[in-house]
Amino acid sequence: MNPKELDTLSFHDLRPVAVERGIDPTLYETKAELLEAIQPAAAEKPLFVSASSFFGNDVRPDYLIKNLIELNSDWLLVGPSGEGKTFVAVDVVVSVGVGGQTFNGLHCRQGAVLYLAGEGHTGIKRRIRALAKKRGLSADDVKHIYVSNSAIDFSNGSLRAAVAAMKALEVKYGIVFLFIVIDTLHRHMIGEENSAKDTGEYIRSVQYLRESFPGASTCTIHHSGHSESTLGRGRGSSAIPAAMDAIVLCSKGLLTVTKLKDGAIPEPIEFKVVPIEIGTDDDGEPITSCTVEYGQRSVKHRSPSLAGQEKIIVRLLDETVAKSELIGDLRKRFNDYRRNLDPEVKANTLKNAYLKAIPSLIEKQVIRQNDNLISLISCEPSPSLYRHFPSENDAFIETSPSLSSPHPIRVEKNDAVTDEVAILSEEDFEGIF
Repeated sequence: MNPKELDTLSFHDLRPVAVERGIDPTLYETKAELLEAIQPAAAEKPLFVSASSFFGNDVRPDYLIKNLIELNSDWLLVGPSGEGKTFVAVDVVVSVGVGGQTFNGLHCRQGAVLYLAGEGHTGIKRRIRALAKKRGLSADDVKHIYVSNSAIDFSNGSLRAAVAAMKALEVKYGIVFLFIVIDTLHRHMIGEENSAKDTGEYIRSVQYLRESFPGASTCTIHHSGHSESTLGRGRGSSAIPAAMDAIVLCSKGLLTVTKLKDGAIPEPIEFKVVPIEIGTDDDGEPITSCTVEYGQRSVKHRSPSLAGQEKIIVRLLDETVAKSELIGDLRKRFNDYRRNLDPEVKANTLKNAYLKAIPSLIEKQVIRQNDNLISLISCEPSPSLYRHFPSENDAFIETSPSLSSPHPIRVEKNDAVTDEVAILSEEDFEGIF
């Protein structure tokens, strides 16, 4: 708002503008006094700056979270539902609110935090309580972490009111907001996620929110789409990830940085969500929530996802004493198992299923292959079984030189069935698994 526009406002209307600019309006008695205080703060930044000025500045990154998130940046925390995004976000919120070596051992800049909760307000409260209990924090330690009581639509009026309220808190308590979480994009934006125009408005709103608090960073929590192509960037318009300085994918117990505008991509961070008791109800039953532990994924997330025919092969191998079997014998038992489930199953369907499952299990590092011997990775097969046993049914398997360096078969992804490669469609297994 330029000086001419400010001059048209009444004393009453100037008061929220003053609060938004970090000025306490109660210190001024007249419009002229308040206007004089506001106008210097409203001076616009120069349109252009000379590159020569860069040489006089410190070029070292200024981090909110060391080597991960810089100050004055917008980042996206994206992932499927139920993968722990909010638990991770709460962990970051408390880490910044407290400061120090608090996020997975990484140093966090301490500052006030605002969590814009679009849903699950009771759950957010329990999660902060749980994390405070785990870290031994008091109510005073987290007093400048603020959580909204409801979703705030990012229309001009609502957003300006939120900024004014935050500025008032800064003035009242002498704090500085450094981190703002928006949970979720869908609950706060106006319009459709697939609309480039609507998402553009959301992005401008986020930028306005960040720029209202110099140095602050924002985190938008967003759900990923169902397809692989949208898993790492979130559903909706591509304008959303394009505008972000960093994107962190939260999926299967891994925090993976998929985009970082400035700096090298760090290694993924393993984590798991663990329960913690935070109190009891009126009946004496425990009230629980969860916190995040870093360094290792849960058993569920460490285990690969297996298709139906792959589970059969793993089960058949696990039934053997040595957890190993010759390829031809394993194939015969696989066929027998499938025929027991479906006596009408075609021979070609059995062949294709086996041809698809073996290389897939090798690639997922569930089984290993040594010549014509197939073994579960987690078990050491009997050394007496390491010999090569020729079999006409084993010709399609590419042997590997050692147990420690298996060579997975690269199967072409097409629907054609040939003597060498066969890929089954989902319809082949309907009614069986």
